[in-house]
Amino acid sequence: MIIGILTVILGIQAILLLHTRKEKLPERKELSAFLRPFYRAGVWIAGRVGELPVFVKDGEKLRTLHPSDNAKAQEKWFLAEKTALCLLTLFVGCIIAVLIEIKDQGNGYLQDGRFLNRREHSEGEYTAYLTASIGEDTSQTVEITIEERQYTVDEIQEMLPSFYETLEGTVLGENVSADQVSQKVNLVKGVNGYPFQIKWSSSDEDVLDRYGVFGEEISEEGELITLSATVSYKDFIEIYSFPLMIYPIELSREEQIRRDLQQRLDEVVNRSPEKTEILLPEEIDGVRVVWSEQKKQNALILLLLVICSSVAVFWGQSNDLDKQIKERSEQMLLDYPEVVSKMTLFIGAGMTVRGAWKKVVTDYRRRREKGQAARYVYEEMLFTLYEMESGIGEIEAYQHFAGRCQVQKYVKFAALLEQNIRMGAKGFLPELNREVKDAFEERKNKAKQLGETAGSKLMLPMFLMLGIVMVVIMVPSFLSIGM
Repeated sequence: MIIGILTVILGIQAILLLHTRKEKLPERKELSAFLRPFYRAGVWIAGRVGELPVFVKDGEKLRTLHPSDNAKAQEKWFLAEKTALCLLTLFVGCIIAVLIEIKDQGNGYLQDGRFLNRREHSEGEYTAYLTASIGEDTSQTVEITIEERQYTVDEIQEMLPSFYETLEGTVLGENVSADQVSQKVNLVKGVNGYPFQIKWSSSDEDVLDRYGVFGEEISEEGELITLSATVSYKDFIEIYSFPLMIYPIELSREEQIRRDLQQRLDEVVNRSPEKTEILLPEEIDGVRVVWSEQKKQNALILLLLVICSSVAVFWGQSNDLDKQIKERSEQMLLDYPEVVSKMTLFIGAGMTVRGAWKKVVTDYRRRREKGQAARYVYEEMLFTLYEMESGIGEIEAYQHFAGRCQVQKYVKFAALLEQNIRMGAKGFLPELNREVKDAFEERKNKAKQLGETAGSKLMLPMFLMLGIVMVVIMVPSFLSIGM
């Protein structure tokens, strides 16, 4: 079922990509050959759903953030970009899900509709869950356990010589020979390709125990021991022994922990084979151990995650616009005292309101040409100057400016400029001076507020650092008391 759903989704996407392959992209957008089909599809979809009410708000936000750009083209491209990222996420995720599902299906037990293969030695038994359709209207679900293949006595005897040779090489591991054993030995419980189970014993447990752990007091001249393997398969049992010359081994801390961990695991697993529940060790060498299990991913879960990710990518772009709008408002409030003070300075020097406005915008444009970052309020003022130069009345242009800013301070400022044009300059300059003074006072308070907010955000890292310092100081004290 899941493979069918994935195939349908990929098929629909393939048809969409083919249908939109001739769609034109903006020339200024540089995209890789892999991304272009998805962006073409995004442009095609944006051209057909862009007028829906749910997408109109994004257009208003974009016009607020970038008033001087082509609003319609900008809105269409933003929607196309969101859609393209959504399609790309869905496409890649579905491809991965299909591969996982194919792999899972390839792991099935039923072959050619009626065969169940018995596994070879050491691969273990398995349980297959089958549905038998009987006739036209009857079906039964059954469970069947298939044990691994059994070997005859003659086959076992034929395997033994090569098995013992492979076993010795496996036990020695990185050691050069049995006469010079100073590296870790591998006392395995079985050898790949052979059905035997192995139990180990040592002639001297203080030198090398049955788990392959080296003793702590091995002579520098070496210790000769006999290592014995009890080899068994069903009713067959045989003991195979060979000598080893053991020399002291030096382990890193990580190797020591790994060795102790493996030893403890072997102990708890083999200590009580009759118990149904095995309790894993909670600490190794005084260090707490937290156990977790790695589990396989499921294609259906992955598909759901892919769909959720696609939706998150699509709507996350809109949420990012909201964040930009908020940052824009905060930036404009911070720039307000500077804008009003410049206008007051130029008007006080004898310029008209329009002349002062043009002077402020011209200075900003010159700074932008030298590499200064764009500032929202000056971009709005620049757009307002373009409006006035294109023939829009000065009062109307200031009203448009206040509407685009969407900040109360600039609405009041535009009202002062409008009042000056309508009623003359009497009392205008003192009013502007008071506005400058109030604006700088509010900016000072805002700076204090931002400083307090930043300080509160630093409290959590400070508490975390304090906790670490307390742990570093107190843990050694408690350990020394315990000793």
